[in-house]
Amino acid sequence: FVLGEQDPEGELAVLFADQNVDVLSAHYSWLGVPAAAAQDIPVVMTVHNEYGWMGAAAHETVCALDSLVHGYIAVSQTVADFHAARFSIDPGRIAVVRNAASDRLRVLGTTHREAKRAELNLDPEACVLLLVGRLEPVKGQLLLAEAVARCARQGLFCQVLLAGEVGDSLYAAQLEKRLEALDLTKHFRILGERSDVPELLAAADFFVQPSLFEGLSLAAVEALQAGVPAVLAPTGDAGFLLGVDDAEPAGLVFDRTPADPHLVHSEIRFREASAPSSADIQALAAALQEATTRKAMLGRGAVRRAEELRELLSPDRMVGAHASLLKQAVAAGGLSHLVDFRRELIDEAERLESEFQLQRQMQLEEAEARQAPPPSLLSRLRERFRRSR
Repeated sequence: FVLGEQDPEGELAVLFADQNVDVLSAHYSWLGVPAAAAQDIPVVMTVHNEYGWMGAAAHETVCALDSLVHGYIAVSQTVADFHAARFSIDPGRIAVVRNAASDRLRVLGTTHREAKRAELNLDPEACVLLLVGRLEPVKGQLLLAEAVARCARQGLFCQVLLAGEVGDSLYAAQLEKRLEALDLTKHFRILGERSDVPELLAAADFFVQPSLFEGLSLAAVEALQAGVPAVLAPTGDAGFLLGVDDAEPAGLVFDRTPADPHLVHSEIRFREASAPSSADIQALAAALQEATTRKAMLGRGAVRRAEELRELLSPDRMVGAHASLLKQAVAAGGLSHLVDFRRELIDEAERLESEFQLQRQMQLEEAEARQAPPPSLLSRLRERFRRSR
């Protein structure tokens, strides 16, 4: 069923009624939530990331329409905690169901490793680091550059493979300029989007992910499946993925300063595009140094943890958990079982959500241009929801 552009909310309302919909499973799309509430259909919202980059208008939407949601599913405990803090949601309404991971990757042999290193003209003596992700502030490539420069001064020679499309051209340009200033152009290979990630993993000594935000990093899971230990920032359930409490963990989590749940997009971009903090640089550099001294043990841990994650993150487990939560929502009933809700509030929710969908992109673009948050469309509705409880 493909929605039209004129009245998608209205089309969904008709669809819900015609198909006798029992529950709306939404994946961080608020389209259809007011229509579901109007028909007393429970809504379960799945949250896939920390969404720290969301602007003020989107924040207002979440807060205003939260009363229409039966419960949330977060793909990691990190996401659940961040979402509860950012939007003042009761943690008891957020269930954690981690994403499933495919098991398509396996450890490639020495032949693949040597061939890819030769193709990329990598130094045989270098510690090769791989970061897979878009070139944009939240992925932390600038932080990695500063940490590699510090490692070089301390005698550890690293070469870094950056695989991923450019998500922020200004940030990508700033990264290249900083690499030149740090005399690291020979240390870094900016590869762009690649189709040979398994071979790049075979060439790497460590997978590195210094991100400010992650949901649940399937890229990190794939690295472990390839037998490559990881150095991760403390986001996206990094400790769980690496089994950091085990005798032989699959990598290290470095102590990066956590994201403030209440920052908005422009503030995050400014923070990440400016010089990373000295504390974060030191923490990542120290983790890289430690990882090289424990490489064999961490490699064994990566292979072992990958086998454990095949069970812990199996598709059957994820689907079963989602199905159970959706059944619970249906059994609990619609909105009338959760809050004392009035018809006039539903009408206003539908009107304002429709208006928001039409104006959101234009307002966010204007706000970005003048580096100020867009005006709130839903603050009045949020206040009325609060009074109605």
